[in-house]
Amino acid sequence: MSEAHGKPVTTDHKKRNGILLIAGLLVVILAVLLITQLGRPERSVATYCKIYGQEKTRLSAMSNDSNPYPSGVFDVSVTDAAQIATSLGRLDPVAPKEIEPEVSSLQKLYQDIHDNPSHAMTNALNGGSLDDSLKSWTANHCND
Repeated sequence: MSEAHGKPVTTDHKKRNGILLIAGLLVVILAVLLITQLGRPERSVATYCKIYGQEKTRLSAMSNDSNPYPSGVFDVSVTDAAQIATSLGRLDPVAPKEIEPEVSSLQKLYQDIHDNPSHAMTNALNGGSLDDSLKSWTANHCND
C-alpha cells in the first residue's frame, strides 16, 4: 500500500468520500425543504380573497335559485354539493388560521351531503351557523 504524508491513501479517500457523501445529503435535504416550503400556499387574507373570488365566479356560472344545494358563503345554489366542497377545499389551504377550522368543517359537511344525500337535512342544520359565520367574515375581509 502506498502512503502519502505517513497515512495510507485509502484512509484519505474514505474520509474524503464520507465528507462528500454528507455534503451531498445536506444539499438534497435543503433542496427538499426549499421545494416543500415554496410549494406550500400562503395562508393570508389576500390569498384567501383571491381564491374566493375565483371560486365564487366558478360556482356562479352553475348557480340557479331552484338548485337544491345553497351556499351562503358563495351566495349560490348548485345541483351538486361536491362543487361547493371542492371550492371550500381550494380555500382551506390558504384560509387564515382564524377561519381555517370553519372552512374545513364546512367543506366536510358539503362533501358528506354529496356522499350521503340522506344526511343533507342534518348537515344543513349543523352547517348553518358555520356558513353564516364564514359568510360574514368573508364579506368583512374580501371586496367582491
